[in-house]
Amino acid sequence: MTTNPFRSDWLRAETDTAGRPQRGLSYVAGATDVPLRFITLPGLLDEAVERHGGHEAAYFAATGRRWSWYDLRSRADEVAAGLLALGLKRGDRMGLWASTSEEWLGTFFGATRVGAIVVPLNPAWGAAELEHALNVAGCRVLVLSRYAGNRDNVATLRDLAPEIDRTPTDGKLRAERLPRLRHVVLLGEGATPAGAMTFQALRRLAGPAQTSRVSGMSAAVDPDDVAVIQFTSGPADRSRGAALTHRSLANNATFAAACMKLSADDRFCVAGALHHWFGLGPGLLAGVAAGATMVFPAPGFDAAKTLAAIGSQRCTMLHAAPSMLTTLLDHPSRRSTDLTHLRGGIAAGGPLTPEAFRRITGELHLPELVIGYGKSESSPLAFQSSAGDPASRRAEAIGRVLPHVEAKVVDEAGRIVRVGERGELRVRGYLTMNFYWKDLDATRSVIDPAGWLRTGDLATLEPDGYLRIVGRVGVTAA
Repeated sequence: MTTNPFRSDWLRAETDTAGRPQRGLSYVAGATDVPLRFITLPGLLDEAVERHGGHEAAYFAATGRRWSWYDLRSRADEVAAGLLALGLKRGDRMGLWASTSEEWLGTFFGATRVGAIVVPLNPAWGAAELEHALNVAGCRVLVLSRYAGNRDNVATLRDLAPEIDRTPTDGKLRAERLPRLRHVVLLGEGATPAGAMTFQALRRLAGPAQTSRVSGMSAAVDPDDVAVIQFTSGPADRSRGAALTHRSLANNATFAAACMKLSADDRFCVAGALHHWFGLGPGLLAGVAAGATMVFPAPGFDAAKTLAAIGSQRCTMLHAAPSMLTTLLDHPSRRSTDLTHLRGGIAAGGPLTPEAFRRITGELHLPELVIGYGKSESSPLAFQSSAGDPASRRAEAIGRVLPHVEAKVVDEAGRIVRVGERGELRVRGYLTMNFYWKDLDATRSVIDPAGWLRTGDLATLEPDGYLRIVGRVGVTAA
């Protein structure tokens, strides 16, 4: 696979003018005073373990279990060894079709520790979307929840691969419609088809040979290796897999955490779904980068359970999409929940009016709430407000360009427009995806010869560098 040759980390901005439009044009470049790090996701986790060790890393409200940072890495290493026993190698793809859970975290970090590429799959997907993603990514292993709400995921998979009911002669599944898939791992309790295995069996699968290899394989992962294939939203035939590297994800999460002022002293309620770019990057990975205690209130978003977790766990920070925040705001139990420990957090992935922002920051006790702008193709955040910015600016616009990122707003001819004029937002830098997996034509359609990623969003840049999204290219704004 040919990577994008135009990814550039070289920027011309000086620290004192970083994030400000240059020469009256809608071009901004982020600060470069804090250098980019050449680090992997396993390295990011190792640093959290070294710094915070026995401190609480995660609390899972659905089970009541708590993990220290030692526990998180230990579970990841256990899964990593099991994946090695299945024959998974560096660069192989593993689909993860599940809601937020202990198993999701252990499996995600376990795969990255042996250099496998994780393909997060939307739990709400049906057979068509699942088949498309598994085949485009060429997943050799699929880890899945037995149910998504009331839907039977095993039945959905059986429709695609009836071969899972047959005992493989060599221990490897062979399905006509999923030709690359070799192993299916089921989370939770229940009947297990002959061609699948349970998560508990995966954890017990490894012997001393595999276990002893995990540390060395983790150290051998290259920061420029692809870590995640993040599929875009939309119909199955239009969904594309953005190839994101360890380095881009780790750095982006670190900058996101810094803008939030997220730290190891915080209890970070992550209500967003982990399969989505917003839940993975500014949620889970930002929590690891900061060493914060992550509180997961439910497998999927549930307003009552989220409010209960915030109150009982004395959360200080909240991660939630704008629609989730609005639901929390209007939920009957909100007034009886102690929210006074909250101080901030992050929202992204949807519009939030100034009026809604002011209500949320006031009534949900989030005076330092920040807003982010991102895409699956940009690892994910390109712009973000900062907790120290005036509330009036955070309410009215998204924020400034993040460090080591360039952005511009252009007209239909590709020329940079004047400050305040609308046009298509384009970004480039370390954060842009390498390519769409197995789709060079689509890659060329969104990354131009100079390395600019076409976002498809209409935007304006203001004199102070703040960004406003005003619509989609080709769509009339309301």
